[in-house]
Amino acid sequence: MTSDTAVPYEWLKSIDPELLELDSHPLFGFCPAFPWEKFSQNLAKSFDIESLEIKPGELRWREKSELFHDLGDNLHVQQVTLSTIDGTLTFVIDMEDLRFLMFALLQHKPPTELMIYDQEVEEGFYRYLALETVRCFCESDFDKTLNPHLLKETSLPEEASLGWDIQISILNRTAVARLFISPEFQKSFKTHYAERTLSTPVSQELLKKAETTLHLEVGKVNLSQEELKELNEGDLVLLDQCYVDPEEKKGQVILTLNGIPKIRASFENNTISVMETPLFHEDISPLVKEKGEETDG
Repeated sequence: MTSDTAVPYEWLKSIDPELLELDSHPLFGFCPAFPWEKFSQNLAKSFDIESLEIKPGELRWREKSELFHDLGDNLHVQQVTLSTIDGTLTFVIDMEDLRFLMFALLQHKPPTELMIYDQEVEEGFYRYLALETVRCFCESDFDKTLNPHLLKETSLPEEASLGWDIQISILNRTAVARLFISPEFQKSFKTHYAERTLSTPVSQELLKKAETTLHLEVGKVNLSQEELKELNEGDLVLLDQCYVDPEEKKGQVILTLNGIPKIRASFENNTISVMETPLFHEDISPLVKEKGEETDG
């Protein structure tokens, strides 16, 4: 005799219902990929340093309790808006990491323990760095219609938000900042890029690496499960439709993906030549009429 027992799955993480309401796919519509490499190169060139590299990290919705997880207690905040987009972006980084970044960019070496920090000098550099970041963003050829504007406000997000970790590597040290994307910004940005176009948001480099399996259809026959079970190796099966002449070994074939016709091609001398994308439907006409069925004419 057995009884059903409820087993707690402590390793399962519950999701805040508020986050489920915010989540949507795709998060940013069909926007082009951001050119992180070019952006990093432009910013590094501004400070005449080669070791600077900026890369995107984890992107996910964060509950209120984990907004600043792993960022430290003493934070620098910079808010930004984009023209034509509602909501705000909030860039947050630990002050210790920001000071290291300042000395690395200005002196091309890490700070020493004896360094004396001047608050006015620091604030002036942070403003200059923010302006240079905006300039490099505008020169990255991402979207010329989006113009960033720095805000004087320094308020931190207080509600569940989309957080995007930004990895900043310089002089063999990597700091992690976080870009908070307000729900209003995410919705407005997605609407801005909601319209589908013929161009794909996937980079050409990624497309070259993608692999898929296409099937070459030269003929076909429909058999029931019972008929398939009765077939043995060596049995002769007549095709309902055949696109290739078995003697001349040439004809028209169809390349299919998951059973869906995608490309019409010609087959001759063991060579396939793409002809066109098929825009057709199939009208099945039985080759053999049922016994007793009359034909027209």
